[in-house]
Amino acid sequence: MAYQNPAFVIRHYGSEIGVGAISSSVAAAAGFGKERLIDYRLANNFKFSTSAAAHWIEYDMNALGGATINRIIIPAGHTLSGLTLTVKSGASTPPTTTRGSAVATAGMFDLSLTSSTDRYWRLEFSGTGQWELPELWLGFYEQTTSGPTPQWENSRLSPAVVEPYMTREAVLVAGPSRRLFTIEHQWLVLPGDGTIYGNLLLRGFFAPFWFYPTDSVFGGPFLVRLTEDGGREQDHPVPQIAMTYTVKIRMLEQTS
Repeated sequence: MAYQNPAFVIRHYGSEIGVGAISSSVAAAAGFGKERLIDYRLANNFKFSTSAAAHWIEYDMNALGGATINRIIIPAGHTLSGLTLTVKSGASTPPTTTRGSAVATAGMFDLSLTSSTDRYWRLEFSGTGQWELPELWLGFYEQTTSGPTPQWENSRLSPAVVEPYMTREAVLVAGPSRRLFTIEHQWLVLPGDGTIYGNLLLRGFFAPFWFYPTDSVFGGPFLVRLTEDGGREQDHPVPQIAMTYTVKIRMLEQTS
């Protein structure tokens, strides 16, 4: 295991531009529409309507006015294992500048890209097939420069209904066990690390985001959401000298 400062990919640019700004080499298969690429769901696959060579998916970021992109995340559940995936961007379509390329693994595909504010972003697939994937997340990866306060928590939430009896309990499992992360970060300044958390808190507890835990042994990233609205608390003992803040957040893993 190894310590790492927490990192996040907060905004889902594909969701923000909407289905109308997404194009593909062929139409989506019936019942597997492009909205599934941007619905924050991990068990809702987009699928090409036909098997073909050189499939691609392209996002037009014009509506966002120069969003900075440096990350692509495709959750587990895709059929892309073994394919070379290439991300290209440009000011016009088709984009021609390669920002990142790698062979997809069987699980989570998480690729660092050369940062750019280009308008058009295209994911190209090698080989021939009728590929499918649950989510195509283009976003901005950012990591804090300082670490949170020990101790952070990585626990589990197991939703269940328990009925106690004299000698035992009857348990109805209502869903899968999910990770529950808690971190407290002190002495945050604005701008800087405090700005990262400020952008995160703006999401509220509705929109999920990606979280890279503080211990690399846990892997990730994990799609999580805030369990409750959060805020900043001024924590410097002498605010006339310096303004710093504490943020404490709880994040619940999203598994479907």
